[in-house]
Amino acid sequence: LDRIKNINNSVVIHCGDWSAPEDYYEMKKLCEKLYTVHGNTETYEMEKILPNELDTEINGIKIHVIHELDSYKKYLGLSGGREYIVLHGHTHQPSKKKNKSVYFFNPGSCGPKRFSNVPASYGVIYFFKKYFIFSVHKIWFYYE
Repeated sequence: LDRIKNINNSVVIHCGDWSAPEDYYEMKKLCEKLYTVHGNTETYEMEKILPNELDTEINGIKIHVIHELDSYKKYLGLSGGREYIVLHGHTHQPSKKKNKSVYFFNPGSCGPKRFSNVPASYGVIYFFKKYFIFSVHKIWFYYE
C-alpha cells in the first residue's frame, strides 16, 4: 500500500487478492472512488464484503472487473460493438490483449511478490474524451 499512496488518482480499481483487510480499509480512505472484487486469497469476512465481479463505466466506456478470467470468448458478445474493458488479475503477471472491441488488461500485482521472474507492478488507464491508454508501471524492490 505504501508503494501507491502518493499516486494522484480519482478512481482506483483493484482486481482482488487483498493481502490484508487493513490495506483494503486504508485504500478506501485514500481514494475518491474504489471499485474492487475479491480474489482467491481474502479471508471469508472479506469475501462477504467484496463482490466476485462488478461493472462500472468511466467516460462512457464500460468496464468489467473480475479476479480470475476464465474465458476471453465469454466477454466478446457483451460489448455490443462498443469499446469494452475487462480488468482481471489472478496471474499477477501484467498483460494487455485486444479482441474485436474488447480490451483485456491485467495490471499485475503490487502486493507481496509471488513469482521470482515477475516484478511487482500496477496499471494505469488514462481516459481522454474519445480514447484511453493502458500503462503498466513496474515496481522494483531493493532489500538490504
